Amino acid sequence: MTTKICANCNNVFEAIGNGSQNMKYCSTCRPFSRKLKDLRRSLTRPGAHGKIPCPECGKPMCYNARWCRSCWHKKSVELKAYPQGRKHHWYKNGKPKTSEGYIRVKQSNHPFADHHGYVLEHRLIMEQHLGRILDRKEFVHHLNGIRNDNRITNLGVVTTSNHPRDTLRKLLQKRIRDLEAQLSQQKMC
Repeated sequence: MTTKICANCNNVFEAIGNGSQNMKYCSTCRPFSRKLKDLRRSLTRPGAHGKIPCPECGKPMCYNARWCRSCWHKKSVELKAYPQGRKHHWYKNGKPKTSEGYIRVKQSNHPFADHHGYVLEHRLIMEQHLGRILDRKEFVHHLNGIRNDNRITNLGVVTTSNHPRDTLRKLLQKRIRDLEAQLSQQKMC
């Protein structure tokens, strides 16, 4: 048991038990000792509480950073830290694909553009062909079932009520019936 002076409140206290030679705080100050250490450490860093002004814009930034977050982003674009446009590894001739296989085109001013400004290409092609914007209830159907085949001969406008399901299977079944009908006509002749 040793008598010590608290480093925070300067009260005398008795240090008892293992590690008593390392005790710096009394029993009332000990629960706050971690916060006190952190506060003292932050006050010794440049700037109060670890924040200093950004050299570009003056916003508060972390003491060990070059710029604040917004200036860092601007600088990284200026310095071409990240490849953009044609140099980016996701670039696909300006027409990215969705996870379902549809091709998207950048058209920020389109009424049905998503939050990134992209519209499905097959909808744009059908709208240009019809000369009007499609309604929300109208869908563009790929007749052969290939979602990136956006030729106008492969597209048709349907609604939810008459949108055919299992399209490719139905087309193949129809083709088989037509061929069987042709064969039966040839056998009759």
